[in-house]
Amino acid sequence: MYYSKIFGKTLREVPQTIRTPSHALLQRGGRSSWISELVPFHDRQGRELAKYLSVPKERTAKSLVYATPQGLVMAVVRGDYELGLEKLSGYLKVPAYRPATDEELAEVGLVPGYLSPLHVDQRVKVVVDDAVARSNNLVFGANQVDHHLINGNYGRDFQTPEVMDIAVTRDEKICLQCGGILWPKTLAPFQVYLMSVGKSLSVEKTADQLHQELGDRALYDDCSDSPGVKFNDADLIGIPLRIVVGAKNLGEGKVELKERKTGDIHVVALDQITRAVDDLLLRPAGGSDQNRE
Repeated sequence: MYYSKIFGKTLREVPQTIRTPSHALLQRGGRSSWISELVPFHDRQGRELAKYLSVPKERTAKSLVYATPQGLVMAVVRGDYELGLEKLSGYLKVPAYRPATDEELAEVGLVPGYLSPLHVDQRVKVVVDDAVARSNNLVFGANQVDHHLINGNYGRDFQTPEVMDIAVTRDEKICLQCGGILWPKTLAPFQVYLMSVGKSLSVEKTADQLHQELGDRALYDDCSDSPGVKFNDADLIGIPLRIVVGAKNLGEGKVELKERKTGDIHVVALDQITRAVDDLLLRPAGGSDQNRE
């Protein structure tokens, strides 16, 4: 449980005598018995709130919600860090492939722009960066429109067993390509992104058979979305290899196999697909590239 005080005025009307103790606590950073407080402020992005409260970025926290194959996940990192999607997905063992939509957030009682790890619906997994867990008296979203929480502390105001290093500092490098991540082969939660293009029974049946053949190595996109949506999702998720089952190549008993890192495309016979996947995953970068018949 946490204690809060809601001020019914705009933030600029909150008396300085009320704001100053919070400043001192945030700047000192020591764990204390000060109560958490909800303060009103209209700023969905949180860019002006820290400035107005005279709070450094390391005394703020941001909560980001992503869609995964297992449902929504909230990642909480400090304001001076960025979320490392590779780290988060690696910890979850499934890809965090896109931010949750406003509709998805509303369905689980979350308020876009004011996301908070406090009192989150049990359908949402909360993963907290270890820097947040170690920090004291932070500014969080309050999951209320136009409100933020000050003096928030992990362990007192909210808890989760999921504490892990999921942040990226300025000194760390993250590999981005086409707006998405690029998984190293050894760290990827899946080795192959498998998708079908077209609605023919032969295409669907072949894709299903390949999924069974590849097993847990493949993330199978069997949704009824358009090809454009599927290709975009594949790029955003960044799994090392992509297999596309389409009517044109299937007519010749083949499928398309693409390497995410190089962009190289191979047209591979169906009875050779497992071997081709193994070869590409074991092949060092810059190795030869031959189509398999």
